Amino acid sequence: MAAIVAICCISCSGHKSDSGKRQVLTVSQAPQKYLLKGIVGDLYDVNVLIPPNADAETFDPSMQTLTSVGESKLFFPVGLAGMEPAIVARIRSGFPSLKIVDTLDGVPLIRGTHAEGDADPHVFSSPRTLKVMARNMLTAMEQNDPQNVAIFRKNYTHLVAELDSLDMEASRYLKNAPRAFAIWHPSLSYFARDYNLTQLTFEAEGKEASPSQFRHRLDDVIASDARVMIIEPTHGTERPATIARQSRLRTAEINLNTEDWPSQFRALVAALSTK
Repeated sequence: MAAIVAICCISCSGHKSDSGKRQVLTVSQAPQKYLLKGIVGDLYDVNVLIPPNADAETFDPSMQTLTSVGESKLFFPVGLAGMEPAIVARIRSGFPSLKIVDTLDGVPLIRGTHAEGDADPHVFSSPRTLKVMARNMLTAMEQNDPQNVAIFRKNYTHLVAELDSLDMEASRYLKNAPRAFAIWHPSLSYFARDYNLTQLTFEAEGKEASPSQFRHRLDDVIASDARVMIIEPTHGTERPATIARQSRLRTAEINLNTEDWPSQFRALVAALSTK
């Protein structure tokens, strides 16, 4: 409550502008910066709410971070992971004049992989979901900065071409790849869905498996055609590496929560398409 009151006090003082600086846009996570910068180019600065090395499901921002979001021209949240819905609610309450964009409008969400009934928050694992988010970003920028529409649309065309190229590349390389892969946390559900793969996890609905569940899931991995254990720095490396040794799997460290999303996506595809 104290944090909300503090935000409200700051917002009531009014937003300061500096004509000598570019206006700021804020996104929730680093892959969104890749998308948004691809559209706005150098016309705006883009800040990221949740640092790339932080777990989006447990991140709790400082007051200074929340204030910087409130001073942005637009805010593009995802609003699904862990603390983020509450964070967005605090920002909305503290900065009622801030325009908040529904980045996920039209994204076909997956449910049942995390807390019961909640949407899977890892929407950045497929270029197909990123294309929908990019379209929502373009629409918001066109509405809020009509004088630069031509620039936004030209940039957007190049961005979509890159995403389409990545999508076709993944489809081609994964066509004859093993159909299953192992991962500790269910972070690649959209990727698995879009490329007809099976994601074998050791954690579900935000909970670590019991000893019996763990044994069952390990047996599933061993019985599958999985060849790779995907390791994500934000969800720990020691346990997945141990499982990989037990299951005789190769390991591939991947972090899709990055502004350099294309290179990490390519690394993921390469890891899974190597038999």
